[in-house]
Amino acid sequence: MPRTGVRPGFGRVHSLPSLASTFQMPTGVLVHLQESLHSLAPRKRNRPCIGLLVDRIDDTYQNELMLRIAEAARRHDTSVLCFAGAPLEPSLSEVRNRIYELAGPDNVDAIILSAGSLENKIGSARLLDYLDRFRPLPICSIGVQLPEMASIFIDNAAGTRQVVEHLIAVHGRRRIAFIRGPAANDEADQRYRGYQRALLDAQLQPDSDLVVDGDFLPASGAQAVSTLLDERSLDPDAIVAANDLMALGALEALLRRGILVPESISVVGFDDIEDGRVAQRPLTTVRQPLATLGERAVSTALAQLAGERPHKRVLVETEMVARRSCGCRVQRQLYEVSSPQSAHDSAPQASLSDKRDQIVTEVLQSASELAGRAWAEQLVGAFVDQLCAKDHASFAAAVDDVATTVLDTHGDLDPLHQALTELRRRAVPALLDSPGLVVQAETLLHEGRLLLTHAVERRETKRRLQVEELTRTVGQLAQALLGISADGELSPTVEGFLPRLSMPSCHVTRFSPGQGRSMLELLVTASRETADADPALLSQPIPVRHLLPAELLPEHRPYSFVVEPLYYANEQPLGLALFEMGPTDGTVYELLRTQLASVLHTLQLSKQLGEHTAEHARVMKRAVEVLEEVRRIQRSRLAQAQEPAEPTVPDEPGGPVRILEMLDGLLAECLSASGDELDTLRPPPKGKGGTEA
Repeated sequence: MPRTGVRPGFGRVHSLPSLASTFQMPTGVLVHLQESLHSLAPRKRNRPCIGLLVDRIDDTYQNELMLRIAEAARRHDTSVLCFAGAPLEPSLSEVRNRIYELAGPDNVDAIILSAGSLENKIGSARLLDYLDRFRPLPICSIGVQLPEMASIFIDNAAGTRQVVEHLIAVHGRRRIAFIRGPAANDEADQRYRGYQRALLDAQLQPDSDLVVDGDFLPASGAQAVSTLLDERSLDPDAIVAANDLMALGALEALLRRGILVPESISVVGFDDIEDGRVAQRPLTTVRQPLATLGERAVSTALAQLAGERPHKRVLVETEMVARRSCGCRVQRQLYEVSSPQSAHDSAPQASLSDKRDQIVTEVLQSASELAGRAWAEQLVGAFVDQLCAKDHASFAAAVDDVATTVLDTHGDLDPLHQALTELRRRAVPALLDSPGLVVQAETLLHEGRLLLTHAVERRETKRRLQVEELTRTVGQLAQALLGISADGELSPTVEGFLPRLSMPSCHVTRFSPGQGRSMLELLVTASRETADADPALLSQPIPVRHLLPAELLPEHRPYSFVVEPLYYANEQPLGLALFEMGPTDGTVYELLRTQLASVLHTLQLSKQLGEHTAEHARVMKRAVEVLEEVRRIQRSRLAQAQEPAEPTVPDEPGGPVRILEMLDGLLAECLSASGDELDTLRPPPKGKGGTEA
């Protein structure tokens, strides 16, 4: 399919080759499915729905990106289906990443993909070819610039160059090692080139021995430390990793060896994931503004649906975040308070009140990543009011309120620290004619910083308790699922746990037997919002391209679901799970997927075992009947032997031929019923030289 002149639209249906390769359907089913696909129109929706293709939602970066895109979509009254798979492989045969091929015009109107992770093993060229199957749906790439396609990306090279220049200029590092990402990943390559550029700009010759391969996972960061220090006997004074996870792996490996970080070796990463902020040595890194990336991606996808050009390019700026791991004591320099240009009047409080609007504007500029103006007005207003004795406790309350809101929406209080620094810089000089007010202002700002620290501690404590509760809940659900012996027990069991999981709804489907994986049947439908689903839905076949019956999707509000494939031990797919987003930790969805897949596998085995048992019982019953008939015939023959001899008819009903026929039939039935068991008893074929193949 050509990549030029493609018009965004809703009319595409999946090609039969892609469905055939995905679900391995026989030819007869393909013909029937072809007629069905071309006769049915794509499902209509009340609002746009975006399909998000991500890899490993239990990965901190991917999980955060998913949450930010879902938040942005809600603001735009748009639904999201997040197809959670695995990195694409050259063979495209990985059972997990087949979930992507279910995204289509019957369930989504546009596609957003985390291209940086999906291309790790195949590169951007193969990824572009793979994406042809989703056309003519609008497609937006995050992280990687793809030709003739809307792309939201950052300047990876500039971000790495900045952090390496910081190591050289501020901390005097000269022997700087680098841990690369996957070889096929464009973002990883750009970050490596930024590292090289920074060295050359500083007249430092790049040394290939200081470069180690990695795969974006923590274990490769730890292995890189072993490679550098043990195998190559090098003594780097800094390690730069292409992402935070590898940097954290390297950091932990260095600390286990008793190597001082940052005193002996500085460590820096890229991404600014939350794990890096709370590490034993808080990680210096390059921040990707995920909230901005998510907002721009959703806006771009919706703009394409509205008719805008599909090849828009959006560059989002990164920011270096200096923390302890590189040697910086604080993230931002605390600006010195300068003396006023001219003497203030005898009413510094009035002077400060007059400057309130100006200070609000300057505080906003210092923390530009925070949306809106209300928080700055609340903060500055409370500070001024308390200094002017209008309210003796307003500033502490304002800091606490704003910190809580920022933690919920932004996840990081660094912008508020910057805001307090700017407030100090702008307000204190206006009070220098009144030493008492200066002391009071400094005390308020100091208390404000302590309150920010306490807010983070409260958030972390709350999060720890939530994780512990979720862990207990998932464990208890797993125990409950172990006791399930019939399909009908699944829905009430899962529904009982939804409130404790903070999950609005959950639906599980499995592939219908004999349908070539083209149709689904509903197995679990559990919702905290609606009444019990129509029982008729449980017997209604669902085309795989619909994912769920339309009746189960909320119509009055946008929805966000995680779509997971259910499979066992990398075997053929069993079905699908759709979890409505509630928990903010992607690990919860992965744990639930694993548990549900195990239950489906167990129920499938139980059903097969029941069928085998029933067949064996039938054969045994038939064997008894045959033996009774043989016994009857033998008795008849014995009775005949005691009577006067008469000519025997060779093929009489009680003769040997009849007995052999019945025994042959019984043997054939036994062999047919036990064929699978007999196959398992046969020894494996011998290879050359008599060895097992």
